[in-house]
Amino acid sequence: MMMHAGGTPSARVELVSSDGQLAVREDARVELAVREDARVELVSSDGQLVFREHARVARLVGDVVAHAVEDLPSATIPLLNVAPRELARLLSYARRAADVDEPGREEVAASLVAAMDVDEGLSDLLLAANYVDNAPLLRAASRRVGEAITGKTVQEIRDMLGLASDMTEEEEEEVRRENAWAFGA
Repeated sequence: MMMHAGGTPSARVELVSSDGQLAVREDARVELAVREDARVELVSSDGQLVFREHARVARLVGDVVAHAVEDLPSATIPLLNVAPRELARLLSYARRAADVDEPGREEVAASLVAAMDVDEGLSDLLLAANYVDNAPLLRAASRRVGEAITGKTVQEIRDMLGLASDMTEEEEEEVRRENAWAFGA
């Protein structure tokens, strides 16, 4: 099997007409059909938690998983940067999104994210969605974090997201002096 420029697989295809004539096309484009009932195993970063899911649902976890499912329809897919809690959330999204059309998936992502507090793992879900390339969840989580930090001070944002400063007190004071306009002074 060869790959065309757009990533579409191609193969040598032999076609037999009704009168028995054989026709061969070397560059015929072939769509890989993954059986919808095939099972895919998704393994979280701890290597322990394994979810067995239908390929149809697993593909909705994110583009990274979708491409892996296309390549190996009944494989075990390790998601090394996705913690068990976030993998469970990604699968919750995928299961709900499997029952709606493309525009409805944005609403599914928004409802999943709306129910979460920023400090209860939304930033972890944002990172996981980015890792697996799940655009609807990434957009919804980014929007939710943006809403949560709007109007907050730097220290409030650090506290909310559990971030430590990588600057000394003196360096922070210098930045505040140089950018007083940004700190409301």
